[in-house]
Amino acid sequence: MLDFEIKDVKELSGVGDSFVNLIYSIAVSNAAGKPVCKRASNYILSEAVYKSGLREPAGPRADRHKLADYAECQIFNAWLRRNITLEKCVEILTQELKNSPGSLKEASIQAFTELLKDVQEKMNVNAKNKRPAITVDAVIKRDDKILLIRRKNEPFKGHWALPGGFVKYGESTEDAIMREVKEEANLDISVKALMGVYSKPGRDPRGHVISICYKASATGKEKGGTDASDAAFFTPAEIKDLELAFDHKDIIAEYMETKCSVKNAKA
Repeated sequence: MLDFEIKDVKELSGVGDSFVNLIYSIAVSNAAGKPVCKRASNYILSEAVYKSGLREPAGPRADRHKLADYAECQIFNAWLRRNITLEKCVEILTQELKNSPGSLKEASIQAFTELLKDVQEKMNVNAKNKRPAITVDAVIKRDDKILLIRRKNEPFKGHWALPGGFVKYGESTEDAIMREVKEEANLDISVKALMGVYSKPGRDPRGHVISICYKASATGKEKGGTDASDAAFFTPAEIKDLELAFDHKDIIAEYMETKCSVKNAKA
């Protein structure tokens, strides 16, 4: 639907503002029986956030403006993900505007309250029906340096990252990481051990993605491939100064800590 990546739902506040004012104007026009151009004020939207029980998820420091942004993001994100249609948004708003007694402001607050409740219900049901995706990554060491690739695509386009990618259906995770490193860095690897499994839901902006990370050794000359514009080995000190994709800096830090612990145990 959109040909760009959304790294954070909060990025949708600008276009979400336009979407919300569109559905609001249509709903007010339907309720009034004539064309009306109206904007949903920060007051209306922020009050709807409170009444729909979304104040806490919006963040403890959110003021009225931020609460309105939050409402706009949630509504537009639900439409973007096809959890609700524009027509359904208008239907909910129109119904509440027609049925709610009192001023237009009071009716509008109730209308957006019901819309936010409906959006959250659909998003939660949709989330329950989803399953996490599986990726693989590798920590590949050579001469006390660690291999990184520069991502060619979003998310984190241009950032350095550990080599890896999604596991294909019918493919073992070991085969997947060997394929990914070959495609991204032109290296043949030998998987040595499991580094760890990383499953924090927010670690990947594309959704809930679980990464299985391996320790590996490699042969060949590194160079960027299909999904990487570059590939190179970096010292741990050099990596500290880089902004890595996903949680890869944490994974490397864990690797270095484990390595130091093993050395100390042997000593």
